[in-house]
Amino acid sequence: TQSKDTERDIAKRLGGRRLRAGEWKGQGDVDVDGGWWVAQVKHRAFPAFLREALVQIEEATVCPIEDPPLGIVAWKDKPGRGGKARTIIALTIEDWIDWQGTGLPNE
Repeated sequence: TQSKDTERDIAKRLGGRRLRAGEWKGQGDVDVDGGWWVAQVKHRAFPAFLREALVQIEEATVCPIEDPPLGIVAWKDKPGRGGKARTIIALTIEDWIDWQGTGLPNE
């Protein structure tokens, strides 16, 4: 399927290993194991507001290796004061590789 192909591509590009269904021994579900990182890969249409944030920060960033452009999204699980605040950081895979490398030998 297209999502499995995407998982394989991410694993290859970042030097990780795509896990089969049920292979992850911890809680939850992991698609790719990179040794010091794990990933749950979602193949979906990219939200316009996040695309806009990444374009804006990429335009403002002079040197991606020293200053990786991050798109940051904050939200609450439920509205009001009782809602738990959550934050995610978005970064293109190309910028991740420039910043952290692929984890592949001889890098």
